Amino acid sequence: MTREFALCPALSIRTRCVRSVGLCLLILLFVIFQNGVGIVRGYENLKSSSVHPVAVYLPPSFTCDYYASPTGSPSGNGTLSNPWSLQTALNQTSYIVAGKTLCLQGGIYRGKFKSTLNGGTVRAAFNEYPVIDGYVYTTLAEDIDDLQTSLKVANASAFFTPWRDGGATSLIIDGEAFYINSIVGNGVNVNRAAAGSSTVAVPHVTGTLVRLAGNQLFTAGNDTIYQDIEILNSEPLRNWQTDGAEGLRGNGIFNTGNGNKFVNLNVHDNLSGIFTGSSSSNTEIYGCLSYNNGMDDLAADPPGKGHGMYLENSAGFLKVYDNIVLNNFNNGTQFYGRSAASVGGDIQASVFANSGAPLASVPLQRNRNLIVGTETQRIPDVTVQNNFLFHPHSANGSNLTMGYGSGIDDGHVLNNYFVGGIGVGLTVDDATTITAAGNKFYTTFFGGINIQTTQSPYTVNNNMYYGTASNAYEFGNLTLNQNQTFTQWKSATGFDAASTINANPLPDTVIVNPNAYQSGRANIIVYTSSTASSISVNLSSSGLTDGQQFTVRNAFNFNGAVVATGVYSSTSPLINLPLSGVSTSVATPVGSSYTPTSTLPNFAVFIVVPNAVPLTPTPTHTPTATFTRTATFTPTGTFTPTFTPTATFTPTATFTPTPTFTPTATPISFVSGTVTYANAVGSPNPRFVSNVQISGAGSPPASGFSAFPGGTYLLGVGLGTYTITPSKTGGQNTAIGSFDAAKIAQLVTGQITFTSAQHIAADVTGNGFVNSFDAAQIARYSINTPPFGSTGTWIFSPASRTFNLTSLNITGADYSAFLMGEVSGNWNNTGARPMSDLEPEISADVAAPSLITAAEAEVTLPVIVKGVANKGVISYEFDLRYDPLVIQPLLNTVDVTDTVSRGLHAVFNAEEVGLLRVAVYGPMPIDADGILMKLKFIAIGPSGTSSPLVWERFLLNDGEPQIKTTDGKIDIFAIM
Repeated sequence: MTREFALCPALSIRTRCVRSVGLCLLILLFVIFQNGVGIVRGYENLKSSSVHPVAVYLPPSFTCDYYASPTGSPSGNGTLSNPWSLQTALNQTSYIVAGKTLCLQGGIYRGKFKSTLNGGTVRAAFNEYPVIDGYVYTTLAEDIDDLQTSLKVANASAFFTPWRDGGATSLIIDGEAFYINSIVGNGVNVNRAAAGSSTVAVPHVTGTLVRLAGNQLFTAGNDTIYQDIEILNSEPLRNWQTDGAEGLRGNGIFNTGNGNKFVNLNVHDNLSGIFTGSSSSNTEIYGCLSYNNGMDDLAADPPGKGHGMYLENSAGFLKVYDNIVLNNFNNGTQFYGRSAASVGGDIQASVFANSGAPLASVPLQRNRNLIVGTETQRIPDVTVQNNFLFHPHSANGSNLTMGYGSGIDDGHVLNNYFVGGIGVGLTVDDATTITAAGNKFYTTFFGGINIQTTQSPYTVNNNMYYGTASNAYEFGNLTLNQNQTFTQWKSATGFDAASTINANPLPDTVIVNPNAYQSGRANIIVYTSSTASSISVNLSSSGLTDGQQFTVRNAFNFNGAVVATGVYSSTSPLINLPLSGVSTSVATPVGSSYTPTSTLPNFAVFIVVPNAVPLTPTPTHTPTATFTRTATFTPTGTFTPTFTPTATFTPTATFTPTPTFTPTATPISFVSGTVTYANAVGSPNPRFVSNVQISGAGSPPASGFSAFPGGTYLLGVGLGTYTITPSKTGGQNTAIGSFDAAKIAQLVTGQITFTSAQHIAADVTGNGFVNSFDAAQIARYSINTPPFGSTGTWIFSPASRTFNLTSLNITGADYSAFLMGEVSGNWNNTGARPMSDLEPEISADVAAPSLITAAEAEVTLPVIVKGVANKGVISYEFDLRYDPLVIQPLLNTVDVTDTVSRGLHAVFNAEEVGLLRVAVYGPMPIDADGILMKLKFIAIGPSGTSSPLVWERFLLNDGEPQIKTTDGKIDIFAIM
C-alpha cells in the first residue's frame, strides 16, 4: 500500500484525525508495523554476509505512449523514431489524456515551456534523464537608445510570443526588463523598463546579451502528473538589484491548474523552485528535491529573494509529502499569500533545512525553514506533521512559524523534529486552535526550542526537549511577555504537563522514508550529535527488493559524486554511510562564487535511488560468449578430465611450494595491446598514453605498464581465465582548465556539439548527461577548489577485458583512455600542448593597475586587456600573488559586471594566503578590449605599505592567444 502520509491513513488523512493525539499515536504504531517505516536510533554494526543475491532486472512500471526529445520536431508524430519537440508535446491535449504517458528522452530541453495538458503523465523515459533549462538568450543585432520600443536580435527563434500568466513575458538586457508585445522574425516590439526591471530605460549596444525572462515550466492544465525531470535555470547572474529582479531567473514550476501532481523532480537554481498560484487547487508535491533557488538582494532584510516552495491555493487541499527543501536563498517553504489565498493543506514527512545558507554576505544568518500564514486572510486548516527541520546550531535562523500575518484557524504541529538554530524552533503567531504534540526540540543555544504563543487555550503536550536544563529560561510566553523555565512555563500556561526535558543532546537518529512512486527510492534523514565518521542505515524499509542495485546520493549535492553503491539483500539490509568526505560536499549555486558550508557533522540527507538497468539483461554484451569459443573447443572437455588429475593432485595443496612455483617466472602466454587517448583533438592523432598500469587478475597475477611514447604493453601471464584492467594516476599535464568548462557552456547553450568522447570526458558529475554543473566542477578543479567530481581522474574503455587463455597469445587487447574533464582534447603524452589545427597564436596584453588607496578602504582593481576582441576567447584563468599583510580579497573579489567578460562566470580560490586563483568561463566569446574584470580587495596594511600584484600564471582559452602580462601595485596612504 502507498503511505497516506498521515498518522491516520484510515481516516482519509487531512487533519481531522489528529484531534485525538492518543488515537493517532496508536494508529501510527500500527502503520509502522504494517509498512515497515524505518526509524533507527543510534548506531548498529554493519553486518557482512557472504550471500550476495544475483542482480535482477526490473522492467519499467509504465508504458510510453508518446515521446518528446530535445531534438524533436514540431512536425513529429510523437513516436520513438519521430518524437515531438517538448512544447509541441505539451500542446497535445487530444492525445495525452488520462491513462496516457508522454516520455521525455534524455538531454537538455532549453527554453520556457507551457503545458495545457488535462490528464496523463509527463515523465522521463525509462533509464533516461531529461533536463529543462530555462536559460535562453541571444544578442542584440543593433544598438538601441533609451526611447526605442522595437529592437532586433540575432536570433529570436526561442523567443516565442509569450503567454501572459505565469510564462515568459519579458526580455532582460543589462538589468532592464522589456515587456514583449509581439515578435516578427528577429524583430521584437516591447515596452521599456517593465515590471522587474533593475534600471530605468537606458541605451544598449550591439552584441549585448538578451535573456528571455520567466518561468521554466508553466502548468496551466489540470490533473496531470509531472515526474522524474530536472528543472533549472543555468543563468549565471543572480543579483536582484542589478540583473533584472525576479523575471531574470523565473520559477522552476509555476502551477495554476487543478489536481496536478509534481513527483520526484530535481528543481534548483530558479527564483522559487515550485510555485502554486492562488487559482490552483488540490495540488500534490511529492518526493521533490528543491535547492539553491533564489537570488541575492543586499537591499533586503534578510538579503535574499526566492524560496524552495511558494504555496498558494484557492480551494481543495494542498499535499506536500516526502520532499527535501535545502539551501534556498530566502525561506525554505512558505504556505503563504501576500495578497492571495492559501486555504489549507498538509505538509508531511518532508525536510526543510538551512534556508538562507547561500547568502555569502551573512554566512551565519539563516531564514525561516517553513512559514505558514497569509497577509490578507486566515488559513482554515493546516497540518505540519512528521517533518524534519534543521539549522546549524551556531546560525541565526528559525524553523517553523505558524499563523504568520492574518493567522490560521485550525493548526496541527505533530511529531516533527526541530533541531538547531539560534532562532525559535516553533513560533505560533496567530491561531484559533493549535495542537502541538509529539515533537522533538534540540538546540545548543538559547532560544532554539522556544514555543511562543499569543493565544490560548492550545494543546501543547507530549513533546521532548533536548539540550537544555529544566532551570533554563528557554520557553517563550508572549502572553506574559517573558522567557520562562520549564517549570514556570508549565505552571503559567498549563502546557507540556506530560512532556519531558533532557539536558543531553538529541540521540543519533536515522529515518528512512520510502518513496510511494518509485520502488526502491527512499529519503534518509540523519541527525547526529556524536563525532562518528559514519553511520549505519537499515534499508529494509526502503522498498528495495533482493538483488536490486542502488546508489546513495547526497541531497546537498545530488548531481555530485556518489556517496555509496550496493546490491540490496534482505538478509543483510545494513549499509554504512560516511559522514565525512563526499557526504559533506555542497552544490554551489549557479553563478555564485560562494559555496554554502556543510551541515555535517550534525545533519545529513541522502537519497537512495535504484540503479537504471537495461530492459533486458543485455545478452548483447555477452559477445564475450564469442570469446568463449573455447567452449566450442570443448573437445578439450574430454581433455580436461585428464588435466584434472591435478585436481586430485591438489591435495598437495598442502604441498604449497608448488603454488609459489606457479608464479612461473617464464610466462606461458602473452597479452598485448595499445592504449590510445580517446579525445585527441588536433595533432598528433592518434595520441598514445604511457605509464598506464595494466593488471592481470589470474593465476599467477601479472602487472606491467604501457610504454612511452607508443602506449604499447606486453603482459606475460599463465593459463586460464584472466581479467586485464588498465588504471592510471597522475599525468594530467595541466590539460584541464577553464577552457574545458567554457566548451561545456557552449554545448549547454546549443552553440556547439560534442563527439561521444567529449561527452564522456565532460560528464564529471557521473549522472549520465552534460550540463552546467559539469562546467562548474571543472572550473573549480582548475583553481583547486573541491569538490570537483571525477575531474582529473582517468577512465578506460573498456574498463577491463576477460580472456580464457590457452597456450595462445592474445594481441590487439587495446584500450581507450579518457581524462575526465579534459573536453577540448589538448592533453598530450609529454606534457606539452599539441599543435592546434585552428588559427595561429595571437598575442594579447593583460595589465594589473598600480593604485594608491587609503588604509582600511575597499579598493577595486580594473584589469585591462588588449588584443582579445573577437578572437574567440571564452575562458581565462590566472594566479595572482599579493602581500596578505597589506591587502586581502573580499568575499565577492571577482566582478565581471560592466566589463568585457560580462556573461561569463567566475570562480575563485583565495584559501592560500597571498595567492588568488581565478577561473572565468562561459559560452559567449569576449568581443571587445577594455576592462577584463574587476578585483576587489580591502586594504589592511598601515600607511606607507604597498603590495605587489604579480601574475604567476595567465592562460587564455587553452593557451591561444598567447598572453603578455604586466604586474601592478597597491600603495596605502593615510587620510589627512
